[in-house]
Amino acid sequence: MGRIAWEEGVDWGMAARGWNDLEPLVRRRFPEVGHVYNALIEAGAPLVRLSGSGATWFACFDDSTESAELERALPAGCRVFRARTMNRASLQRLRVVQ
Repeated sequence: MGRIAWEEGVDWGMAARGWNDLEPLVRRRFPEVGHVYNALIEAGAPLVRLSGSGATWFACFDDSTESAELERALPAGCRVFRARTMNRASLQRLRVVQ
């Protein structure tokens, strides 16, 4: 697995070790879902996981440059939503104090 640059203090080790029991079944039953998984891996995502029963894949990248290249690599009809990990301290800095 490649290096994953996470926000300091975010423990994504569980996600890296975790799995979705439905993922193999969904990939076998719906080959197009497997094509998206393969595209994410080929685009350089060191971590790819299926969310729930197959509505969404999530993939982690070292930086936004890699994720920008991803849109060109995915099959037609796929949409990319970018997000950034945050730890508790980052969230508390954003909190509005009344």
